[in-house]
Amino acid sequence: MYAGRDPLAGRELRFRKSRKTEVEAQIELGKLLALAQAGRQRDSDVTVAEQLDEYVPVAGWDVSTMETNLGNIRRTIKPALGIKEVRKVRGPLLDHREAERAAAAAAAAARRAAEAARTGGTGAPNID
Repeated sequence: MYAGRDPLAGRELRFRKSRKTEVEAQIELGKLLALAQAGRQRDSDVTVAEQLDEYVPVAGWDVSTMETNLGNIRRTIKPALGIKEVRKVRGPLLDHREAERAAAAAAAAARRAAEAARTGGTGAPNID
């Protein structure tokens, strides 16, 4: 059944399912209609890395934004979430990853502050 257009690729979205009996098929059709009306897509096994690879070429970023975002994708997003299926990436997982990132940033800031205090902000040891 027709379910709209893919916003990235511009292709038609179609939902397909097979069932053994007509009753099962009618039940599945109702589920697919509900998904289409809600604007949701059916589940798939697409990974975050695959989704990003499809999105980046059509994102329409300017050059500096593209360089920054590609670096973030390469260094941070793909190593942490690249092999995860998009449909399985939800709030709790993202909250956990953000908490890890924030803790690492706080530890790095504390190390820099301690080093600045030790050296008097000059980078050289403070000799009094």
